[in-house]
Amino acid sequence: MRTLQYLWLPCLLFIVASVALYQGITYSITLTCIFAPIALLNALGIIRYALQKSIPNGKWVVEHIGHIIGSGIGAYTAFFAFGGRTLFEGIPSLQIASWVLPSLIGVPFSIWLGKKYRPRPRKLENA
Repeated sequence: MRTLQYLWLPCLLFIVASVALYQGITYSITLTCIFAPIALLNALGIIRYALQKSIPNGKWVVEHIGHIIGSGIGAYTAFFAFGGRTLFEGIPSLQIASWVLPSLIGVPFSIWLGKKYRPRPRKLENA
């Protein structure tokens, strides 16, 4: 996985997320300030995983769970943001909640599942 063919997308994500975070902070764009760090952490996680010298058995499951939940967060955010804009037309704070709620649910769930399925070191039995 330490090839340009694999690493160019996570590196591009890191660059784009860094620019987005900078713009979010510079122009006080709340949603960009929320979602850019998530993208940054995601890119760093992929790059760190790909550059490991040895990967423990089962580690791919934890990575897969995290990325599947991350994709779900993106899909649900898009769905709820579109519906929330229409449903909560007169209540701006609830419109922002419809953007943030999938992340508030998905990120802790991803952390919990990652801890649950993290590969454990094997105990050596005395012979």
